[in-house]
Amino acid sequence: MKRVIFSLGHFTIEVNGHIFPPLIPILSSNLGLTYALAGMLVGIYNLFSTSLQLFFGFLIDKRPNLPLAPLGIMISSISISFFGWANSYTLLVLLAGLAGLGSAMFHPHATSTVSSGRVSSIGLFSSLGTFGVALGPLLILYFYQILGIKGTIFLLPLGLIALFMFNLKPKDSIYKPLINIRKFLPLIFLDFIRALVYLSLVTFLPSYGVFLKMKLESSTFLLFFMLLGGSLG
Repeated sequence: MKRVIFSLGHFTIEVNGHIFPPLIPILSSNLGLTYALAGMLVGIYNLFSTSLQLFFGFLIDKRPNLPLAPLGIMISSISISFFGWANSYTLLVLLAGLAGLGSAMFHPHATSTVSSGRVSSIGLFSSLGTFGVALGPLLILYFYQILGIKGTIFLLPLGLIALFMFNLKPKDSIYKPLINIRKFLPLIFLDFIRALVYLSLVTFLPSYGVFLKMKLESSTFLLFFMLLGGSLG
């Protein structure tokens, strides 16, 4: 049961983190933002999400009973749910940063908990997370058609999965620290380049479709199928 709950939490976190691409052309139109400013919101989210994971990883090693994963889901879900209700760029930046903070809190705690079990647990955790990546843009587009930009509020119920996590604790880490990280620097650099290209494509594919006079729905479906192919692969 623990692996299922944390895997559903991973799905929620990744859905929340991938609603931005279809929203960029909408925010640009509604708030008069340039594509650079709208795209910066994705950068802020990812900056907080990636850079703070190291800190929370050290924290969960020292204090494994801290409920970082459920708190992270709650922060992420609340921030993203009210993203469409923000009426200023400053508030959008704040919400994007908080959502990234929630993601950073979730991943080290959840990964350490799931990886202490069977290998199939890690597979389920990864699969539901990557499916959330693919489904996020499609979900927010569907909610947008119901309530406009304020349809982000419909994502709030996904965060309820956090309520089932508070009593689920990670076991002691089974991993040893790397002795010589220099050997991995070329791989780290290549992964950085891969992430840069991938994130740029994912972020602006729907916007580029709109630029080419495609409907937002059509370009978002293209993004969905691209991400779905990645998750299945």
